[in-house]
Amino acid sequence: MTFRSSRRFAIVAAATMALAGSLMTASPALAAPPQPYGTVVAEHGTYAYAHTLVGSQRLAFLHYGAEVGLHCEVVGETVDGNRIWYELRDRIGGRLAWTPARWMRNTGRVPACSA
Repeated sequence: MTFRSSRRFAIVAAATMALAGSLMTASPALAAPPQPYGTVVAEHGTYAYAHTLVGSQRLAFLHYGAEVGLHCEVVGETVDGNRIWYELRDRIGGRLAWTPARWMRNTGRVPACSA
């Protein structure tokens, strides 16, 4: 190896290490939303609906692993043996949004929705 190529190798190696170090420290993990929140466990994902019916308007698609804030729970249409639906904490397009509990894993206690 000549002086020139070993110098170039050292420069490239140092730059690579500096970049790798900055990527590890500059990319903190995303924080989970405040509790209660739900994580989509359906591999196929699920939807946020305008009502507690799978035939109602789909407002958004929730991908597998997505974490969304939950406001409260109600009894709605049965989805794969589960009648619980969660009202999402955040509105979608200015509208209340609901998702079936069947496809969510909740973290924290989800209160019943008040009438």
